[in-house]
Amino acid sequence: MKVLFITRMLVDRNFHPNGICSLAGALRDRNHETSVFDPTDEVALEKKMRTYRPDVVAYSSITAWYARDMALNSRLKEHFSFLSVFGGPHATGRPEILGDAATDAVGIGECDFAFSELLDRYANDGDYEKTPGFHVKRENDLFRNPAAPLIENLDSLPFPDNGLFVRDGWLAQVKVGTFLGSRGCVHNCPYCVNSLYRRVYKKPFYRRKSPARLVEEIERAIREIPLQYIILMDDYFPMDSQWLAPFAREYQTRVGLPFWINIRPDVVTDDSIRLLRSAGLHAAALGIEAGDAQMRQKDLKRNVARETIAQAVDTLHHHGVFVQSLNVLGVPGSTLESDIKTVRLSLDLGIDYPTFSLFQAIPGTPLGDRISQLDGYSDSWLHNNIFSPAFRRPPVHPIVPHAKLLPTMQPLAYFASVNQWALHALPLLLRLPLRPVYVFFFKLYDGMIKKTRLYPHRTNWRTAFRMFFSYLRQ
Repeated sequence: MKVLFITRMLVDRNFHPNGICSLAGALRDRNHETSVFDPTDEVALEKKMRTYRPDVVAYSSITAWYARDMALNSRLKEHFSFLSVFGGPHATGRPEILGDAATDAVGIGECDFAFSELLDRYANDGDYEKTPGFHVKRENDLFRNPAAPLIENLDSLPFPDNGLFVRDGWLAQVKVGTFLGSRGCVHNCPYCVNSLYRRVYKKPFYRRKSPARLVEEIERAIREIPLQYIILMDDYFPMDSQWLAPFAREYQTRVGLPFWINIRPDVVTDDSIRLLRSAGLHAAALGIEAGDAQMRQKDLKRNVARETIAQAVDTLHHHGVFVQSLNVLGVPGSTLESDIKTVRLSLDLGIDYPTFSLFQAIPGTPLGDRISQLDGYSDSWLHNNIFSPAFRRPPVHPIVPHAKLLPTMQPLAYFASVNQWALHALPLLLRLPLRPVYVFFFKLYDGMIKKTRLYPHRTNWRTAFRMFFSYLRQ
């Protein structure tokens, strides 16, 4: 069968997305054909649909994207015939989206093997509606099957099909590859998708690949795409010496490319960073989340003291590592003052590249479920990648009183977190009707930082131009 994956590229480190490559690898081994497309340009997407003629269109959708993806799916269904399948954390936490008229199947949990089984059954006119791991709608009947089994041994997964991007033309010119050395996390933060998967599987969710397996995945990808930079997107990158030492040795010898990792401040040690730096560590993202200590520790369950965060930043800088911070604005219970405190913390710590997300209530997570029960909550909170809650009693709500300012604050936060003058002027800048201007200059600068400092890589001018305008249109 011919499968077309639809995902938004170049957003939140979504270069050559590892999840889709993993699914494509499993489908390759079962003789299914795959392709991938970024739906930013819908005219080009319709042309792709006419020429490729997929039997299945698969959407890997997060909460911030799913409304746009479902609307897109409905428009495509008006002109083309295919089985539509939604997967990812939003589908797992909100399988009720199967009630949408244009949606045919929803994946629940880890579907690396289950998706192949679904397509095998569908191709052979079998009982695909009974495939474990999927809720399926067939002839207006709904079939709710249990979640796909948890994949305990990640080394047993088929090797990802990175050739997927070679087949898709210009995406092969993006020289940044994303990989996972582990899945899940040892922590249970109430806003994170890992807490959702813990609830689905009712067991510890953290597993990791062997160092040799991870390095071999990267080596295989480099044979197909001349990568220049590696992103290791683990939610909890393994930092114990028993795993780290062989990984650093194998990676330095067999790959040797600069790489990025995501780590918690409380696992940063001088020895571990020295070891990773010798292997090629170039940049590290620290999950700080909030500048207000009470909110960080009580509401977000991030029990990390400011002193620990500062020590982690100092250690990384001492070894020449470029430091990114991950922060969240608009957490329920926050105020404008507490969010400004988050911005100020990155400035005080000397973070090289502070990033600020807007809080997203993810269905199925403890915090997402708690918020959905509050008076004034609307599901339209889930419908926008730009924070735009539609409260029934606007403009002020007790959990996020400054909600209307947040879409403007997000692009301004970066500039205020690296410049003392901009931080002092932030309250005034938030009230000026200049948000489109702020967003444009933020994306311009953000794209430049990512390409030249965070994930430094070379591309030809045509690819760089296309990447930039694709990013502007997201």
